[in-house]
Amino acid sequence: MAKPKQVGVIWEIDPSVIDHFPDQPRKHFGLVALQNLGNSMKTDGQKDPIIVCAAYGKRNKGIEYFLVDGERRWKSAKEVKILLKAIVISVKDAKEHYLASATANFHREPHTEMEIAKVVQRFLTEYDMKWPEIVRRLGIGEQTLKKYLELLDLPYELQQKFQPNTPRDQRLPISVASELSRLPKEEQLSLVPRIKGKRADEAREIIRRSYTEVEARGGEVKRAARGRDRRPSDDIELVTTRIARIIADMKFLTEQIAPERLRKALAGRNLGNNVGLVSELGDICTGAATLRTKVRAAMPDDVKQRLPK
Repeated sequence: MAKPKQVGVIWEIDPSVIDHFPDQPRKHFGLVALQNLGNSMKTDGQKDPIIVCAAYGKRNKGIEYFLVDGERRWKSAKEVKILLKAIVISVKDAKEHYLASATANFHREPHTEMEIAKVVQRFLTEYDMKWPEIVRRLGIGEQTLKKYLELLDLPYELQQKFQPNTPRDQRLPISVASELSRLPKEEQLSLVPRIKGKRADEAREIIRRSYTEVEARGGEVKRAARGRDRRPSDDIELVTTRIARIIADMKFLTEQIAPERLRKALAGRNLGNNVGLVSELGDICTGAATLRTKVRAAMPDDVKQRLPK
């Protein structure tokens, strides 16, 4: 067994000499979550160091470092006025800075669909990165990432439906948005009232029927690019990447929710909303149990014998 050795140094840095990275992928930060994190850091200490690099190029007066990863912790530390534990890495320019920031960020708090789409677009266009490398860096399956990428073909009004503060009943399912993105933007907007309130499968059928109507009027419909044939390994990739994100989401939620605040918040909601919330949590558990049964049934016999009952 190899002997332990020191491979890095953690510094304590005043957050005022650190500047945020304007190009960092994450754009949305919950104010309450930031306040809670700051109070926790001040009371219990900072558990994970942020990552910074020495400032390069133009910088504001007094700035010695640029942030690479840890903007929530940086914002929270500034608010409660404490020093930050940080690891300093070497970054030579903005392009290398973005690559380091995007990769680090995707293994923390979940991103919005639009944030993911914009990162993928930059990896493809500015970095000429191939899909296997993008999948490795972001930990999300290729087909899922391609669905996110299609969101950039939506008009601004529809892209806003994927922001965190959008009410649940106004959000578009990814599968519906993917079908919608193949139409000209004015056609997309005209279809929204027709699919409002519809189930995802009903909405997709309405959109697909409109393809023929649009083409008959001389409009252009982008067809889905034909990729390679689906392989068995694609299914397991889909399962493992989605499960990893769900686990990350659940961990984030359980860490952020304080029982007393939750109790007060639930007391202020109407009965129907509370019943709906519990029902949706039940649907998650039911779906997980169904998937578990399906995966167990597909396991090789020698593996099944070793699985816990």
